[in-house]
Amino acid sequence: MNILVKNKDLFGKKVKVICTDGKIITGEWNEWWDEEDNSYLADDELPTCDSILIDQADYPVEIRITEIKAIQKA
Repeated sequence: MNILVKNKDLFGKKVKVICTDGKIITGEWNEWWDEEDNSYLADDELPTCDSILIDQADYPVEIRITEIKAIQKA
């Protein structure tokens, strides 16, 4: 079970995402794209994986599952 599935109860809520590089992104988890949704990335020889969209006050941020260390309720 991946980190998104483990934290699916936080979908649609304000969360704090701790990234593998130490960056912290806080906002509302409003979108979840699976590997199939992101399959178009393979056309540009980019890796396909799940990703999420966090709506922050200023702008939305898409985060790949490979960049997520933890997701917590904010």
